[in-house]
Amino acid sequence: MPLKPVILIVDDEKDILKSLKDTLAGESFTIVTAMTGKDGISTALKEKPDLILLDLRLPDMDGYDVCRELKKSEGTKQIPIIMLSTRSKDTEKVVGLEIGADDYLTKPYNSMELLARIRVALRRVQNAQSAPTKPVGIYRSGPLLIESEERSVKVNQKAIKLTRKEFDLLVALVSKPGKVFSRSGLMEMVWGYAYDSLQGTVDSHIKTLRKKLGGLSDRIETVTGIGYKWSEPEEK
Repeated sequence: MPLKPVILIVDDEKDILKSLKDTLAGESFTIVTAMTGKDGISTALKEKPDLILLDLRLPDMDGYDVCRELKKSEGTKQIPIIMLSTRSKDTEKVVGLEIGADDYLTKPYNSMELLARIRVALRRVQNAQSAPTKPVGIYRSGPLLIESEERSVKVNQKAIKLTRKEFDLLVALVSKPGKVFSRSGLMEMVWGYAYDSLQGTVDSHIKTLRKKLGGLSDRIETVTGIGYKWSEPEEK
């Protein structure tokens, strides 16, 4: 990560852009901006920013769709995205997190809180980049095979396509079979933070993960009132 991290702000309101620039002015960031979803995507692909502040209400496309496009592209899928929106419902936040956003902040927000969340997101990326190379992690559980380095999952030798968060969630569970994980614990491990109001996103990811695992879906057990655990098959 460069000495002056590049932050892309995608927002169509000039007053908001100016406010965000003023907030970030004294923080040694390089700021680039875009006022439409399409320009935001093209700017992200060109500039490869270290973080994106993304408004949800854009004139040409929904911010959720912008996030989806960025997370599908090899060149931008690892860039952390903080969504900024007037939509305060927990369901809106859950959708944002499910499609790959790293954080969600409701307008009007406190500038100090925004800066804190930006620093957390940048620090998380920096720590991941500077971490020593780990040996290849291979997890087997019956017909399930997970290869961490390739981020691949196979059931009965058939590849299963998972999102980044679904993969990390599955590895967290399978790596410690029988261990009961709380929802907040899984949020902390997979998303890097644990907000009580957003723990429903864990349930939503577990639901889609079970669907993709098909016949192995019942191996992810719900522990009532606590969370989830991975159960190994009984030996015959």
